[in-house]
Amino acid sequence: MYQNLSLDAIGYTIELTSQLKWRHIEMKIVVGSMNPVKIKLVKTGFLSLFPLEALEVVGCNANSNISTQPMNSVETCLGARNRARHSKVLVPDAEYYVGVEGGLENIDGSMQEYTWIYVYSRDGHESKSCSTTFTIPKKIAELIRAGNEFGTASDIFFNSTNLKQGNGTIGKITDDVLTRETYPLSAVICAFAPFKHPEFYW
Repeated sequence: MYQNLSLDAIGYTIELTSQLKWRHIEMKIVVGSMNPVKIKLVKTGFLSLFPLEALEVVGCNANSNISTQPMNSVETCLGARNRARHSKVLVPDAEYYVGVEGGLENIDGSMQEYTWIYVYSRDGHESKSCSTTFTIPKKIAELIRAGNEFGTASDIFFNSTNLKQGNGTIGKITDDVLTRETYPLSAVICAFAPFKHPEFYW
């Protein structure tokens, strides 16, 4: 098949053939949330690495087993992991299970928001990554310190309804340059990266 091709051409042909085979694999991913923004986020990030034609991404009501509003990175990451693992219990027929958990932390006088992504595969491999952070507006931070959950505090401040299932607080403060679907996207890609090149990790 390759007798008249150079080594570079052979390598390219093999790589292209592999990519074409990947495109026709049927795959299912379960996200440990019914929030459509999180489901779309995971789908977009996964397809950036694996351009499949047949990909099903569904949500489920997985438990985080942490506080309603996590206030440190360790607890937030644990919540993402718990959601990923519980998703496998609820929907056991998928290839990957993903927990998406947003958290807050007081750092040097300001409140920062970030999102942890945790991926758990059918064969038991795990990977995680965290998004960049952004500073919560002072009035929203005060509402959170008074006992409100972040989403509720944002809705009060912006006079909105269910902002967390839309473009989010990050959308409001950046005029939608970044949204809840785009700002954690690099974390989703980084969390799936070890599954792109498992020979580097397992």
